[in-house]
Amino acid sequence: MILKRLFITLLPFLATSCGDGPKPTENVQNLDPQKILFSLPTLCDLAPAVEAEPASKDAKELHEDDWRQIEFVPLSNDDHIRSELAALSVFKTEHQKGAGWTSVYLRKEHPTELVTLGLRVASLPGFATSALALSGRPVRGGFALTDQNEWFIYGQRSPDGHIIQLGVSPGNSSCSQRFALGLVQIARAAHVQLIDWYAGAVVDAASPASILKWAHRYQRQ
Repeated sequence: MILKRLFITLLPFLATSCGDGPKPTENVQNLDPQKILFSLPTLCDLAPAVEAEPASKDAKELHEDDWRQIEFVPLSNDDHIRSELAALSVFKTEHQKGAGWTSVYLRKEHPTELVTLGLRVASLPGFATSALALSGRPVRGGFALTDQNEWFIYGQRSPDGHIIQLGVSPGNSSCSQRFALGLVQIARAAHVQLIDWYAGAVVDAASPASILKWAHRYQRQ
């Protein structure tokens, strides 16, 4: 799995213009592993299967580090989720160093998997549907739903059409009222809760207003 990293010892070299030409080999310095920081404190340990060919141009793109960072989880996992969030909070405190982390908390599959709920794409909000790409490769059984905003719902289906995973990709612009309502409808109808692992919190999905309040944290000022 490719992780987003902050290469602290390489930062001085990044300020040098590419037009300066190659540097003598004696200027090359070894990278100290202890100075490599991860830009995300947690990742989902389970990645979806992807196809070999490149994704289509209309596919919604997701970086593999962002897979299931904001996800819908069956309510029956509530105790497990609370425990994971508490463990993650401690982990972040112990491993944070400046703007990054010295290690990554890998999340395993939840005790009750989403596929057990029998959800299908047809039961989701009626947004425009497209394929899903993970770091440029089509996700096998992947799909994305959007209301033409930067935000989109994404997921993966089993061969028989049941939804295996369901997540949300935030955009840099504001989340629309219609999209927020769609997230509320999913939470209510499917008996799931929305977890934001970036923020380390359970999202209040009681109303579009509460969703919009949460979504504001991803809006660029």
